[in-house]
Amino acid sequence: MNGFVYAILGGNGLVKIGFSRDPFRRLNELRTDCSAHAHLVGMIAATRQQEREVHKLLAAWRHHREWFHDSGPVAVFVSMLPRPQPRIVVTNTDGWHPLAKWLFHANMTQGQAAKAMGITQGRVSQIVQGQWPSQKTAAKIARLTNHQVMPGDYVSFEPAKEVAQ
Repeated sequence: MNGFVYAILGGNGLVKIGFSRDPFRRLNELRTDCSAHAHLVGMIAATRQQEREVHKLLAAWRHHREWFHDSGPVAVFVSMLPRPQPRIVVTNTDGWHPLAKWLFHANMTQGQAAKAMGITQGRVSQIVQGQWPSQKTAAKIARLTNHQVMPGDYVSFEPAKEVAQ
């Protein structure tokens, strides 16, 4: 099965090196189970077998199961992983994407909004489902909504922590 080998840095000086089809979801699960200070610091497309091989190579730095001491070759491995891209997190509590909520209250369809912004209806649909808008599209959303929906309303950045080499 294909997915990602990921590295999640915990607040305890340990790094979890694991496999998941969705490392962002796995991060959220870990935060629920243990530490809100965990950060996804790297990930690369891989297989479960490749994850096992990484674990074998780093076995001397293993703390427990998939958790390793963040030093030596572990820190080097983590620093070489591609950094994850920021992901949209809907920050309101009612579960609606702010743009979808605005469209509903404005009695506007996604197609009408798309036409007004000069983008496709499919792109509007992708955005309200959580895909990342370009900076240009985010500015169009702000203009369409008379600045009632701004990127800060629906985007949460979790910068990757830099790993000392």
